[in-house]
Amino acid sequence: LGVYGVTGNHEYIGGADDAVNYLNNHGVTMLLDKVKLIKDSFYLVGRDDLAKPRFSGKERKKLIDLLQNIDTKKPIIVIDHQPYKPKEVAKLPIDLQLSGHTHDGQIWPFTLGVRVIFPITYGLKKIGNTYFYVSSGYGTWGPPVRIGNSPEIAIITVKFK
Repeated sequence: LGVYGVTGNHEYIGGADDAVNYLNNHGVTMLLDKVKLIKDSFYLVGRDDLAKPRFSGKERKKLIDLLQNIDTKKPIIVIDHQPYKPKEVAKLPIDLQLSGHTHDGQIWPFTLGVRVIFPITYGLKKIGNTYFYVSSGYGTWGPPVRIGNSPEIAIITVKFK
């Protein structure tokens, strides 16, 4: 069905255009504020990263605007690097959002601060009718250590009714 990606904050820190071009040229379809209908069965909605305005001066599109003109009776999966404001996302007809960014705090006591910013820092949670999965990821930021959590590559099987 393809390989799809979105930007994260580090693509913008390091130069998003080069990173996006590299990925597109190597078989990853980057969905930057775009919607893709997959096999006429479900929608994949890719968000550009929340850091975009800070580094590019351009705003990312609003999620509600990305959902215009799609059949909301079909399942909708959102990929958004940062699990920002999940309660707002859950007000929309979204079935699943996949995120990362938090590293689940990476090093205790940073975990406590991350939980203030992001209500979901790791794992599966349901808010309203929307499921959220936030991966702790497999990398690190800053020091190459983790204390109090584990790196992961998540394999998720989605079955539609």
